[in-house]
Amino acid sequence: MNTFCTAVIQDSPVVFNREATIEKVHFLINQTARQGAKLVVLPEVFVSAYNARLDFGAWIRLRTPKERENLGLSWS
Repeated sequence: MNTFCTAVIQDSPVVFNREATIEKVHFLINQTARQGAKLVVLPEVFVSAYNARLDFGAWIRLRTPKERENLGLSWS
């Protein structure tokens, strides 16, 4: 049976700076590969530099009843 080392990187991007994030990805992958990893996995949308914790106030439940009505959303 053939086996190989995998790694999951839990880190954060350089927020709103794609180029710096890509440099960080290269660093993290190279560092992990030096430790023997043949497959490296990063968080979803890591390179887009989008911070999933930022919602910009766009949650549907935070909209006013009139805004929800205009969007065709019927729940209250």
